[in-house]
Amino acid sequence: AVPANGATPVNDKFAAATVIGGSSNVVVGSNVGATAEAGEPDHVGNPVSRSVWWVWKSPFTGTVRVSTEGSTFDTELAVYTGTSVSNLVLVAADDDSAYANTSRLFLRAYKGETFRIAVDGFMGATGDIQLSVAPAGLPAPIWAIVDVFGSPLQSAAFSNSVVLVDFWETICTG
Repeated sequence: AVPANGATPVNDKFAAATVIGGSSNVVVGSNVGATAEAGEPDHVGNPVSRSVWWVWKSPFTGTVRVSTEGSTFDTELAVYTGTSVSNLVLVAADDDSAYANTSRLFLRAYKGETFRIAVDGFMGATGDIQLSVAPAGLPAPIWAIVDVFGSPLQSAAFSNSVVLVDFWETICTG
């Protein structure tokens, strides 16, 4: 919602970021009246001007889609880790990859990892924001194999883990 009487949005400052809950959520807000914060990074290479902040803690391990599709202005979107403006580490950023000058990005999240999400307006643009955070892609298939020692191994044993599978084969002829 647009702040009344020229007030700044409640999540104008990093320390006042609005919490997003759940594994999938759509939140609304506005950057009308928002300001740049001292020390705030340029989110997609353009000078920061009208940013607002959200914080999201991933309840799962997997690929996440973050989008400003449905917003009413040209958005810039950036996702960080870090606990203050001075120690942010960029995870992913986007400007205009989604429909109608909105932004969309994908990132890898680990269960319990906290992300700071900034939405800014390109060249000072302002308006209503629709921010969505959701799992992306399909879940990994269920599988069962026998390991090199002959013991059964199932995908369920690796829930909320990143798994690297190395396929190799030795062929002896003769």
